[in-house]
Order: sequence, then C-alpha cells, then structure tokens
Amino acid sequence: MIEVELRTGALDQVFSLGTVIADYWQRIGVGATALRASGRLGQDPEAQATFPGFMIQNSGSGVPGLRRLHSANVRLSENGFQVGGSENVSRYLNAELDGLIDAYFRTIPVADRVAVMGRILRHVAEQLPVMGIYYNPAPDALGNRLLNIGTARAFGSVPSWNAHEWDVRS
Repeated sequence: MIEVELRTGALDQVFSLGTVIADYWQRIGVGATALRASGRLGQDPEAQATFPGFMIQNSGSGVPGLRRLHSANVRLSENGFQVGGSENVSRYLNAELDGLIDAYFRTIPVADRVAVMGRILRHVAEQLPVMGIYYNPAPDALGNRLLNIGTARAFGSVPSWNAHEWDVRS
C-alpha cells in the first residue's frame, strides 16, 4: 500500500479538511496521514519546501494566484528556500507555463489576455500542478435601485470595482 503525508497549515479549518481527505484516501486503499505543519515545522522553510507528500492549504486564487505557479517563486536550496511574495508550494517548474504567466501580465488588450488565460487554464488542467478542493464563495447583495452595476469583473476584484459608474434609480 502506498503511504502519503498530507500537510496542512495551522488553521483548524484547513487541518480538518486534511483529516477528512486522509480518511477518504484510507478508505480507497491509500495510507494517508494528516500532519499539522505548525510551530517549528511550520516556520522551517526547508522543511516546508522539501517534504514528500501533499500540502492542503487555503490559498489565493484568480490572477494573484497565478504568480504562485511561476518557477521564480519556488523555494530551492539555491535561493536558501526563500522567495518573496507569492510561493510556488507545489515546486512545479515549467518554462512553458512561466512564459504564459509572463505574457498574461504584460498583455493589455482584454481579448488577448483572455486567450492567454485560456492557455494557462488548459495547461493547469492537463498538468495539474495544483488542484482546487474547495472554494470560499463571497456572495454579493446589491439593491435593485442601483444602476450600471457591472456583472462581469476581473479575477480577485471586489464587487464595487466599477462603483464610480453606479447611479441610483429614483
């Protein structure tokens, strides 16, 4: 039987999810143990970067989360297991994906950005460097007297992204 470790962060919500996943994997024949990476283990960048297993974490999504998949954000011995800002926890290194991410952030026309995002999503779906397990929805409640509310908005933007265009119906 294969044995794997499921590391989680210190938050109870994420650790609980790790124990549920470990239980499910055990039921299908995979020996899985959930381990809360807190205290000294949670603060050791080398241990966080080199453990054999899976990491269950609550992480950002959308456009800001793209930077986490870039090879420049992988903790390696060459960079002292340190990176600034975003962190590529999966340690996924892929020049093609790096090029797509770079192209996304330097492309201005919306149609071109959407096309690049489609290529990024296809790459992630086929190669699976990360996999979403659950999502934290953020429903918006807006009054029916408000006019000019944009329904489509950018990844990671707030509901009031175009509030300067709103008006109130009398």
